[in-house]
Amino acid sequence: MKKSYPLFPTSLIGSWPRDRKTLLALRQQRNGQLSDQDFNDLIEKETARIIKIQEDAGLDFIVSGELSRDNYCSFVADRIGGVDLLSMNDIIDYIADKKSFEDILNVLDVPSIAIRSAICTGKLEYHPHRRQ
Repeated sequence: MKKSYPLFPTSLIGSWPRDRKTLLALRQQRNGQLSDQDFNDLIEKETARIIKIQEDAGLDFIVSGELSRDNYCSFVADRIGGVDLLSMNDIIDYIADKKSFEDILNVLDVPSIAIRSAICTGKLEYHPHRRQ
């Protein structure tokens, strides 16, 4: 039986904001200071909490909140050799127009070490289970 939805169904779009504990766990897991199992246990617990909040709010479509994801493109660096996550400080060496790039960073008003992007740094190789 097909479920019917209201004319304007409700849901979240994008990621759920992560608390300090989750952000710290993500950083520790990426640096090898927290086991994958402990990290996954925390994410599972937090995801259940987020799902309950959405259910209690009466949302029509429930989402996970994408808590385990680092950023929009970290999965590329996690799975493809020759791609690294670099901070904006690291990327500046590759930028021809450094002044314009620094102007963009100033507009973003985010510390340049806080933003990391997937950058091709070598020959590309697919590693389906690799995690940096």
